[in-house]
Amino acid sequence: MPVKDHICPKCGKPLKLMLPPGGEGPRTYQCIHCDRPDPIKSPQLKKLIKGLLHEPKK
Repeated sequence: MPVKDHICPKCGKPLKLMLPPGGEGPRTYQCIHCDRPDPIKSPQLKKLIKGLLHEPKK
């Protein structure tokens, strides 16, 4: 019996079974092309930039 393919309604590419952001909770089907989080808005990157862009200590 064939497995039903999950197709992205936006781009038509196959969906992948992935963990939600943070790795907690049940896996869901997500499109790696349309549903990919913006890396510039990631909390880890914001912390890194904030740490790098501080005033020098006197």
